[in-house]
Amino acid sequence: SIAVCYADRANFSVGILPMAREFTWDKAQEGVLLGAFFYGYVASQVPGGWLSRQFGGKQVLGTGVFLWSFFTATTVAAAHAGYSTLVAARILMGLGEGVAFPSIHELLSKWVPATESSRAVAIITSASYIGTVAALALSSPLIDYFDWPAVFYVFGTMGFTWVPAWLWLGASSPETDPSVSSAEKALIIRTR
Repeated sequence: SIAVCYADRANFSVGILPMAREFTWDKAQEGVLLGAFFYGYVASQVPGGWLSRQFGGKQVLGTGVFLWSFFTATTVAAAHAGYSTLVAARILMGLGEGVAFPSIHELLSKWVPATESSRAVAIITSASYIGTVAALALSSPLIDYFDWPAVFYVFGTMGFTWVPAWLWLGASSPETDPSVSSAEKALIIRTR
């Protein structure tokens, strides 16, 4: 999910270039669009952690991925609806992405032994760089071959593909995962 999160965040940095030409945005408007995401992102960090603790990381992360994927996929429609609509969509996308790390840290606290937590966090953090590199590498060819809307449709679809798999396979804790054996469950609980 973190790779998809960062890919959806980074793709706008490439997509905004042809969008600005088409919609005749100046540099200040581009800056507002790039920054709007972070208003939502910052606003949902603490609530994301609280919701994850209350309802489980699986549900919060799944909802977050769905929301940011929805707002990624509808970026084209939002841009055509008007500048203010796109600003609002970027803020809402940030709200969805802002719950990612809090919910993942809640999941890690339930699933990963304390002695492995640093390694697990490093792996998760590495996924952010993989997502960024993937978005930057794929966005330009998508724009060249299909035009800028393709970037948002392709990356939005990635998230929509991830969500059902997560809802089917993921679990908030070993206690709620029927596929975890009793022995494995006991080991995880004892070492976390």
